[in-house]
Formats: sequence, structure tokens, C-alpha cells
Amino acid sequence: MCRHLFRFTLIAALAVTAGVLAFSVFGPQPSNDRDWTRDQERLPWADVAENRATVHNVRNARYRSVDDYDVAWEDRSYDLRRLDRVWFLVEPFETE
Repeated sequence: MCRHLFRFTLIAALAVTAGVLAFSVFGPQPSNDRDWTRDQERLPWADVAENRATVHNVRNARYRSVDDYDVAWEDRSYDLRRLDRVWFLVEPFETE
């Protein structure tokens, strides 16, 4: 009985592993080449030199509703010596 349970567990684990591997190879691939909304269309990037970090394409949007907003893109510089803490926020968004 114990041998059958071990064999079943091993086969189930191998099947799940094969399924996850197949999905990661043949499933949808991540891409930035998509039709994004205006407030999601640019990726931020950063330059770091000495003690100064400059973040490019920082989104500064004023939302009146989900579909009604004004968006502006900014570059912001930070003195890393004066940096005390960093807050990183992730806001999930839905795809259509």
C-alpha cells in the first residue's frame, strides 16, 4: 500500500512539473511590444553616476476616472547620500 502511494505521488509530481515546464515554454511569453494605454506606454529606466540616480520616464498622471486622465512623463534625480528609505508600490492592472 505504501509503495503504491509513493508511486502515485511521484507520478503526480512529475506530471505537474511537466505541465508547468510545458506552459512556460509553449505558453504566452512576456513582451513589452503590446498596445498599451497612454499611462502605461513608457518604461522607466535609470542612470546612476557616483551618488546621483536619475530616473527617466517617471509617470505623473492626474486621474479623473479610469478612462479620463492627463499623463506627463518626467525625469527625477535623487542624491543617494540623502536617501533614507524607498517605498516601492505595485498596483495590479487588468488586461482586456
